[in-house]
Amino acid sequence: MKRPPMRDGDEEALAELRLRVIAFTGLRHGQLEKLRPEDYDRDGRRIWVTGTKKTNSFWKPLDDFGVDAIDRLAAANAWGRFNRKSLHRAWKTALGRVGLPLTLRPYDLRHSYLTAAYLASGDVLAVKALSGHRQLRTVERYTKAAVDPKAVEAVEKMTDYMQRRPTQMSPVAVTGKKERKLRLAASDGQKVS
Repeated sequence: MKRPPMRDGDEEALAELRLRVIAFTGLRHGQLEKLRPEDYDRDGRRIWVTGTKKTNSFWKPLDDFGVDAIDRLAAANAWGRFNRKSLHRAWKTALGRVGLPLTLRPYDLRHSYLTAAYLASGDVLAVKALSGHRQLRTVERYTKAAVDPKAVEAVEKMTDYMQRRPTQMSPVAVTGKKERKLRLAASDGQKVS
């Protein structure tokens, strides 16, 4: 399926949608690029994640946020390969808006997702299943991050921001002083703490 030609602002909005998918599914960039409409089982609330030479293919269950993120991706027909530079630009913009260090990478959203899964469940095997990792020792990094207060704070800030962040592709009614302040500052190019 080919996407129609992009208009001004579409590339940034698509990048925000993809960041949302990474944040709420824990997919890697390459896994997201391989994701196709037929890999999404909305009724079963899951996606088929195509493996690599280091990971197995598997069905990944989705929570409400994951379903919403994939629904938005599907509505925008944003499947397949994408410009990683635009993803990184949108990421740096989001970091600046919420006051997180610009040294964080989009891949850290995957780590945040898996760390949050560990914090919620306390189950290393469940995190292993969600991540697609073959080795349990690879999953241990998420349990270590779970006890780092700075990592926990970063996860909470990004999760809160991603839950409330409207996108150009899917307008959402916005309420609350902090969100209005962020939107106003974003339009003026100001940094908001």
